[in-house]
Amino acid sequence: MAERSGGMSFLATFFVALFVSVGVYLGMEFWVLPMLTQRPAPKVRMRLEVPSVLSGQIKVPSFRNMNLSRAKVLLRNAGLRLGSVRYAVDEDVSPAWVLRQQPAAGKRVAPGTSVHLVVNKE
Repeated sequence: MAERSGGMSFLATFFVALFVSVGVYLGMEFWVLPMLTQRPAPKVRMRLEVPSVLSGQIKVPSFRNMNLSRAKVLLRNAGLRLGSVRYAVDEDVSPAWVLRQQPAAGKRVAPGTSVHLVVNKE
């Protein structure tokens, strides 16, 4: 009786292993095959501006054509402060979008410098 249960255990283990192997094979086929037949994604070049620790200067990003809430997040992430926010009207621009900024985009400033924005009035 002990031999029979040992044999059943071996057969059960064999079929489980066989089932798992076939499932893995089929699963891999379904997951890998589409990836192999797709065209590779086009190469994208990204320019990452990292503040220079040695120079202690930060390049001011452009906030134009960006809504005010997004500009605030970008300011904080760049290590800058929000200065004054003034409002102007430009009918060609969405409300709450940045029209102008001071200092200008691309200028190098010290960390914590205030950036003043002119935002389209709602």
